[in-house]
This record gives sequence, structure tokens and C-alpha cells, in this order.
Amino acid sequence: MIDSAILPARDYNTIPDFNENQAQLFDRVSRDTLVTLGEIFIKHGVASNFGVHLLHHHFPIPDGTIMLYNYDDFDMEICSITPLDQVSGMRVRGRNFRVNETGRFVAYEYDIGDEFRPSHEFLVELSDHIIKNDLQDFLSLEYDPTPWDDRQRSEYIINCTALVKVRKTLPKSPTAT
Repeated sequence: MIDSAILPARDYNTIPDFNENQAQLFDRVSRDTLVTLGEIFIKHGVASNFGVHLLHHHFPIPDGTIMLYNYDDFDMEICSITPLDQVSGMRVRGRNFRVNETGRFVAYEYDIGDEFRPSHEFLVELSDHIIKNDLQDFLSLEYDPTPWDDRQRSEYIINCTALVKVRKTLPKSPTAT
């Protein structure tokens, strides 16, 4: 049900643009649908490591490359265009997955690490719900390798070659006395 194989750049580039999908999101995805999706994650005990993600890309990538997350800095993740020859022999795994026409989750962004396998029952129920609501082109499954880090994440695009997610701790609101 989950496929971390390398997605060719030509297929990655068919994923809807961020601005296009964000603009249509609330017309296509109801609050009740989001609640039901959340209930599926909780029911299967995967809510700490997995979540729903807006299916999108920020810019096209050239042939022979993938979008790869890097965690060298605890306060920042960088997802950048990476040539396939630079990851040869590494444990490349899927990080974000879209539902394909057969109901399988297919990786479209990656990181380095050990494979993970959520339960088959979870993947079937989630895939069925996404397909039933015709959301394959709007929502994807995201794996969070740092579920303990609850800091806010802000995304920035750099020269149409990398996406940087900066983590920051928000000040706590003062409590009433």
C-alpha cells in the first residue's frame, strides 16, 4: 500500500502547484472531511508521526532529481532538488505520499532514514476516504520524523531550488491571574 520508489521528475512535475491547490482547498475539502481524516489517524494510533498534507509542489524539478529533505540543523529542514547520483546507496525513503489511481500511497518527496510501515488497515481506510471524497489531487499523507518537536514551522522558498522549513518556538501567552 505504500511505495517509496523514486518518482520520475516528469511525474513529480504533474503534481498541482501550491498556489493552485491552496486556493481551491476549502472549496474541495470540508471541515467534516478533515475531522473524519483526523479520526482515522487517531483510531489507528499514527497521529504523532503521520498527518494530512496539502498535495503540492512549489517548482518543477529536472530529470534525474528528487526533492530531498535534509535535517543537518535541528532548527531547520531543507527540502531541495537533489541529483539521484548523490543519494545512490543511501536509505532514501518517502516523506510525502500521494494516493494514485489504484489506491496506493506513492512517495513524491523523500528523506534519508529507515523505512516505516504503518498498518495496512490504516492505509486502506485513509486511501478509501481520500478516493471516496475525490481528494487525490488535494491531500497527501505526510510522515513526520520529529513528532516530539511541536514548534511552529514556517516555509520559505529559495531561488526555486529549495524549500526551507524553519522551526521556532512561539512565546507563551500570558496567563490571567
